[in-house]
Amino acid sequence: MCIEQASNGPKNVIFILDTSGSMRQNNRLDLLKSAATQLVDSLTTADYMGIIQFNSDAKTFNNLNFLAPAAKSFRDVAKKYINEFEPVGRTNYEAAFKLAFKMADTSYKERYESGCQTVYVFLTDGVQTEGSSEYIAQLKDRKTRMASNRNEMFIIIGLGDDVGPNTDAEMNLKKMACATEGIFESVPDVASTSSYEAKYVTEAKIMNALGAFARYFQTSSALQKRETISFTEIYEGASFPMFMTTAAQPVYDKSDPDRWKFMGVVGIDVVTCGLESEIYETNPEINDSPPWPEDVSCDLFIRLRRLCICA
Repeated sequence: MCIEQASNGPKNVIFILDTSGSMRQNNRLDLLKSAATQLVDSLTTADYMGIIQFNSDAKTFNNLNFLAPAAKSFRDVAKKYINEFEPVGRTNYEAAFKLAFKMADTSYKERYESGCQTVYVFLTDGVQTEGSSEYIAQLKDRKTRMASNRNEMFIIIGLGDDVGPNTDAEMNLKKMACATEGIFESVPDVASTSSYEAKYVTEAKIMNALGAFARYFQTSSALQKRETISFTEIYEGASFPMFMTTAAQPVYDKSDPDRWKFMGVVGIDVVTCGLESEIYETNPEINDSPPWPEDVSCDLFIRLRRLCICA
C-alpha cells in the first residue's frame, strides 16, 4: 500500500463497471470482481472513491451521489457490493458517464474529495446498445470544459474477445480514449475450460489494466519532480503490539536533471506514539480548548449545539 500512496499521491477514483448480460460469458464478471476488489484494497484513506454499476441503466453504491473516503470500513462494504454484481440487461455508456460526472461534480462543489486528480476507470465488454449515440461527443466536451480547472483522467478498458483487435467495438473504445486524451487497455477472454493458471494470468491482466492510472501518476510525479513524503494508514505491528505507520517517498533516477525517471519507493516504519510526542513537543497547546466567550447568549448556545450535532 505504501508503494501506491507514495508514488501516486491522493486521488479521486470512480470505477464505472459494466454488469450487462454479456458479462456472463467466459467468466468475465467473476474476473472483473476479483480484479476490481483487489484494486479497491490498494486505495488508502488519502483517496476518495465511487462505484458506478451500469447495464441498461446506471446506479451507484447505496445511491451515493458523491465520493467517499476510501477508509478500510468503506473499502470493505464496497468490495461486498462489487462481489454481489449480477450480469443482466443491455449496455448504456451514456447513463454510466452521466452518473459518474454527477458524482464528481457534487463532490467538487461540496469539497468532499481529495483535492487532487480524478480518474475514471471505465470497463466494458461490448458496444453501447442503449442510450444516446452522442456519448463520445459528450466525453470530449467534458474533457474540454474541465481542462482549465480540473485534471481528469480516463482509463478505458475493453474486456473479452468481443472488443478484441480490429473489431468495431475496439475502434469505438479507442475513439473514447482519444476524445478524453485517456488510456486504452484491452484484455482477451479466457475460456471457461482453461486452467487455473490461465485464469490467474487473465485476472492479473485485468487488474493491471484497471490500475493503469498508477503508471500515469508515477510518470506525472516524475515530470513534476514530486518528492512528498506520504504516510500509510495506521496498523498494528506484527512483532509487537504497537500502532505504526509507514513514511514513504518516491525515488527517482535524476541523472537527467530535466527528466526524472521513477524507480520505486523507499519507506520506513514509525510508531505513532513517537509522532504524537513530537507533535506535542513542537505544539504544546495543540490539545488546548479555546475559552468559551462569557457573553454568549443561551439562544446562540442552543443553535451552536444543534449545529455541532448535525455536523
